[in-house]
Amino acid sequence: VKGASKGEGLGNKFLSHIREVDAIIHLIRCFDSDKIQNVNSNVDPIRDIEIIKTEMELADIESIQKRLEKKNIKNLNEEDASFLNTVMKRINSGEKSETLEVGFDTIDVGSFVSKKVIPQLSDTVEVIDSLDLVDKKSELLVIIANIKGAEIASKYNKISYVGFPFSISENFQMRNTNKTINESFISLVEINKLVSASQKKLVVYLSMCFGNPYGEVWNLDMIDKSISKLVDHGFNLISLSDTIGSATPSIIEDVYQYFSQKYPQVEFGLHLHTHPKFWRDKIDASFDSGCNRIDGAIQGFGGCPMASDNLIGNMPTEKIISFCQEKGVESNINPLKFEAAYNYASDIFLNYH
Repeated sequence: VKGASKGEGLGNKFLSHIREVDAIIHLIRCFDSDKIQNVNSNVDPIRDIEIIKTEMELADIESIQKRLEKKNIKNLNEEDASFLNTVMKRINSGEKSETLEVGFDTIDVGSFVSKKVIPQLSDTVEVIDSLDLVDKKSELLVIIANIKGAEIASKYNKISYVGFPFSISENFQMRNTNKTINESFISLVEINKLVSASQKKLVVYLSMCFGNPYGEVWNLDMIDKSISKLVDHGFNLISLSDTIGSATPSIIEDVYQYFSQKYPQVEFGLHLHTHPKFWRDKIDASFDSGCNRIDGAIQGFGGCPMASDNLIGNMPTEKIISFCQEKGVESNINPLKFEAAYNYASDIFLNYH
């Protein structure tokens, strides 16, 4: 049953027995019968096989991780330890590929920025090279902050989208790209040429669309001037962004509806940060406004140092998914695949953060 790897049902007994066998045969029921017990409300063989596969994979990962813990690895000989490490690397690679099977429209896989500035993303090339995109519907996105980053991104056929942080705030723009707004716009035009020439799409993340913490002037006219300039130069994919968590539901509706109606030729998205208490109101306002391109991060991981509250982070992906399920919004998300990705991410956050 779902949750067997965590001990649900006869999970622990089942998984301990299955380790002792020489072969595993999956017998999945494809018919309905009142005489046969079913823990689920309906018969769904595809769901059942996914549950078995996912729970066994999660149990395998947990088993190997325990054997590789510092207190246990000393009991292994060098050959066994090397073998388990190799297996773990292959499992991890598989988990990364599983994320591509969750059903996300777009996956942000990293960034081509200075390794000195953000060393955590210095392995973006390795991550991209490890991904198998055959028969996968999800597309990959990377973030860049200058022309050099765009040149690197343009070389990778696996990348479909390139994101650039642009702002209506001079202060925020300087902090992000070490350039003024005008200087950044000049770079952005050149970046768009590079990206378009390599058959990719450029996403402009327009920050400070819902407020400004620096004491600078903020209003719809300022946002409009930036968007109008972007549209005049051929930019048609803009993510209205709030990285400090200042957006309220009413402001989200006002801003998104105003610009989506004024510029129907532009595909607008929302990149919102939030306090854990307020995610629902913001997502509700986003959908009510007509937005169907919303960014998220598992557990809301990540944030902005300028936010007024340390609890403010990215919009949690799992909350967006649960909202869609509750409201009957089609999202193409495979719940079991997402659960596997979520659990894997949780292990990483627990061990490395």
